[in-house]
This record gives sequence, C-alpha cells and structure tokens, in this order.
Amino acid sequence: APSSRILQPTVVAVQVGKISFDAPCKYCRVGRRATTNIRPVDYIGRPMADLNECTPHADQLIERARAKNIEVSTRD
Repeated sequence: APSSRILQPTVVAVQVGKISFDAPCKYCRVGRRATTNIRPVDYIGRPMADLNECTPHADQLIERARAKNIEVSTRD
C-alpha cells in the first residue's frame, strides 16, 4: 500500500524551544514541570505535535531524533 505512506506525514525535523509557562511534563508520572517544547515537523514545515517535557525527557527525545538522522534545531 504505497499510497497510504503518502497520507502519513513523516517527521523530517524537530524544533526545540524553552517554555516559560507552567505545564506538566507529558511523560512524567510524578508530575515534573515541563521546561522544553519539542515540535516535530513534516517535510513542508508543518508542526505535527507540540510536546512539553521536563529536561531529561526532552533530552531523550532529542537523542532519539538524532539517532534517526532527523534534523534538530532550536527556536526562540
């Protein structure tokens, strides 16, 4: 089903930004405060998600993206 792959956007880059608002980490069960926003984007630069994480979880996601050769950039 090659056509179904066209409908599934692929993450080609990840934008990383610091957050200044109060939000819980998406992945922490202990409710740690999120410090970083990770935004995966598709090939035309469309955001696919907005994920707010604590620093250790953000670092894990960034490492995973780099391991898959996904471009990681910072934004203000």
